[in-house]
Amino acid sequence: MYSPVILLAEDDPIIALDLMENLEQFPFQVVELDGPEELSAANSAYQPSLIILNYRYSEGPNGMELARSLLAQSSAKILCVTGAGRAEVESESTPDSRLHVLYKPFSRAQLQSCLKACCNATA
Repeated sequence: MYSPVILLAEDDPIIALDLMENLEQFPFQVVELDGPEELSAANSAYQPSLIILNYRYSEGPNGMELARSLLAQSSAKILCVTGAGRAEVESESTPDSRLHVLYKPFSRAQLQSCLKACCNATA
């Protein structure tokens, strides 16, 4: 049986663990990536329904730069998780209904609500 795929490219292990625990409630196959450099190849290989990014990575492009590239090459929804301020994120954001942002700190209820919105929209 086919399960839609979620790619998870979160470099903070605590946030990644929390996301993984919350994603278990959905009928998706979750592919955890070691970093954002694996996104392009994984996007091509898995054709995901949802891609979860961090806004700031220790090296390379930020999440919004990655999101713009992925939105151009994929039909996946994108969830960008960030501790940055709204003004900074919104100034770099691109208007696309497939792009969602979750601001840290967030509660488990906020995370679950955001995941439900992203996953239900892709199901």
